[in-house]
Amino acid sequence: MCRRKYQVEYLGEPFDDKNCNSTCDICMESKSKKKNSEIKNVINQFNLIKQSLMESKDLTFLKLITLLSTKPKDNKENKF
Repeated sequence: MCRRKYQVEYLGEPFDDKNCNSTCDICMESKSKKKNSEIKNVINQFNLIKQSLMESKDLTFLKLITLLSTKPKDNKENKF
């Protein structure tokens, strides 16, 4: 829970989540974790493309789209 929200509501005042702006330590940490997760997903997708290109000379656009649209767990099974 947002620290600002907790403090304001503890004092008996309503707090609109739109006013948070991710300025407290809890919200900043949560935002950072989400961004790191997105970066890891992009790196994993890049590595899958790189591996597929090294293993197969006939990587088509359709195969590439299929590879990128599968869940990360399934990507190991979808080598072309």
